[in-house]
Amino acid sequence: MRFSEKERLINEIFDANNPVRQRKAAYRMRYIKNDPEIIRILFGACYEASDVKLQQEAVKSLKILKPEKAIKAFKQSTFNSDAEKRKRAYYHLRTLGIPIPLEILKNGLEDENVAVRRAAVVASGKLGNNYSIIKILKQLLNPYEPLSLQKEIRKAIDNIEKNFFQTKSLNKYHFKEEKPFYRGNTDKYYPKAF
Repeated sequence: MRFSEKERLINEIFDANNPVRQRKAAYRMRYIKNDPEIIRILFGACYEASDVKLQQEAVKSLKILKPEKAIKAFKQSTFNSDAEKRKRAYYHLRTLGIPIPLEILKNGLEDENVAVRRAAVVASGKLGNNYSIIKILKQLLNPYEPLSLQKEIRKAIDNIEKNFFQTKSLNKYHFKEEKPFYRGNTDKYYPKAF
């Protein structure tokens, strides 16, 4: 029974005419444990698929099946000679949600390809936890960069400051403030005047 399920999932992930079935197959492949062929197919989907959602599902499945192998492979791909593979590696490291070492982020932020730099900026905004990353990002803010990249850099700096330094989001008791939740009819709620 397991063999037929595996073969069916392999056929579905290679069905380019139906991207929804491909994503569902990548999602269901995470439940087939200890199969090197499934892991090889998921790595292939991460790098060769044109559908971004399929790539994300494959990365999430790899995170469950072989997280150490996925992290190692994506970190090595950041040094690849192909710019497209470097770009995808930074996006996949961001999807995995693990802290990226500083030297890998520096290489991406100083890359000659704009798409790779943008991917590294987005990844550093989500995963960066070091003040030196903010310094590097502020150095990248120059008028010669494209406006969309400058916007991503500012957003990444704000995310790092908000998520890891918690300057704006904490109150005096060092807890995140929660917004009040009101049930029922909102017409009956009258806020206090300040």
